Amino acid sequence: MEDVKAIGSEKFAVRSNAVQLLSALAYFSEQGCQVILDGLMRFQQKSSKKFWTEILVDELSQNSADIDYKASLMALINCIMFNVHVDKRSKIRNEFLGR
Repeated sequence: MEDVKAIGSEKFAVRSNAVQLLSALAYFSEQGCQVILDGLMRFQQKSSKKFWTEILVDELSQNSADIDYKASLMALINCIMFNVHVDKRSKIRNEFLGR
């Protein structure tokens, strides 16, 4: 959960490094991917977001965000989608669409 909380940090470097670490964890470990999803869901519950995916989408939509950071966010999303079961993948896609 601590790495996931780092995504909400005010410091850009902390957010960027956290996203890169989470991407690697999600890519190389199915179990790690589940830990990330659990952390994002807990982070979402403590925020005002309806879905945990809003956390990542909000970060992507910031105009001030660095292009490398946005690429890292997309890599994290792709790594998560790659490592989840097909049934869960559909649910996550719907959450990205706000359904």
